[in-house]
Amino acid sequence: SVEELLELGSIRSMLHPDDEGTIAATVEERRRDGGPIPERFLARVLRPDGTVVPVELWVKAEVRGDEIRTYTLIHEVGELWALREGLTRMALTDPLTQLPNRLAMEEHLRMAIARLERHPGQGGLLFLDVDGLKLVNDTVGHAAGDTVLRAFADRLSATLRPGDTAARLGGDEFVVLFPEIDPGDLDALVERVRR
Repeated sequence: SVEELLELGSIRSMLHPDDEGTIAATVEERRRDGGPIPERFLARVLRPDGTVVPVELWVKAEVRGDEIRTYTLIHEVGELWALREGLTRMALTDPLTQLPNRLAMEEHLRMAIARLERHPGQGGLLFLDVDGLKLVNDTVGHAAGDTVLRAFADRLSATLRPGDTAARLGGDEFVVLFPEIDPGDLDALVERVRR
């Protein structure tokens, strides 16, 4: 309702937190490198009842002295979004392990770096591989090797903290991104993953 919109006060407070972060990182990166700031975004809006609505945002900014006024057109895009989400999920997910793939990890890494540039701190990136996978593939077959990779991915995911990301780069190579980390915690996190 109009009343609910006025109470929220800004479009940003309506956005799904993941989308708000992605849009903020994109705008900040474009401002930093001097590129044009996009006027169109696909995002999700959270209704007051908690339901999620896929929308297209068209944003125009008007500068008057020190004041920046933003105009936003919100258009619901339900079926289009569902199709896009399905295609995006396929493009960013490793089909064997269901972990994010290399392309998705590059995006997670880009966002983590942008966040650390805005709010200085430290993060960690851990590269690992599955020892002996070639032997499994050569002696018992690739189906068994695939089972090992799926089990490894499940166990790896179970060791992560909320906000950490594990991805399969390809073959038996995996990576874990710790976007924010206390340097004193790194050894314990690495040991937990190793075990």
